[in-house]
Amino acid sequence: MTNFMISYSILMVGTEKWISFSDWDEASDGESSSAIAQIKIDASQQSGQIALKYCVYSSKTGWSNWVSNGSIAGKSDNGAEGFALMVDDTENTGIGAYYQAYVESAGWLDPCSNGGGAGTSGQSKKLERLRIMLSSIKTETFNNSITPPPSA
Repeated sequence: MTNFMISYSILMVGTEKWISFSDWDEASDGESSSAIAQIKIDASQQSGQIALKYCVYSSKTGWSNWVSNGSIAGKSDNGAEGFALMVDDTENTGIGAYYQAYVESAGWLDPCSNGGGAGTSGQSKKLERLRIMLSSIKTETFNNSITPPPSA
């Protein structure tokens, strides 16, 4: 069995402190219902780093560009409303990305996977929390709440 390590950090709107989490932790500031503004993610396994791509959605700016491991997605002054994540499967890794969004006034939405959009679009509902994990069981994309941009 392969062990995956994923770590992710979020910056909430109106703060300057990054908060770190790992495998399926509930990413939030734990205190308020502020929106997530930015996120950065790193992942590895015993044989090395796992290449990821991710982006965030804001009604003010639309979808951010897809970024890779350790890069920042989102803008510090814009609250995110959506999120998408995928494993860059160019080497046919067989690894799937799974994540779940907690949205203002809607709560936890159904989990998403492999580049599907989690959150809302055009409803101005804040993305307040996230859960992220990797698995060696790769499935097709499921439960897209919103449609992210095509990956580069």
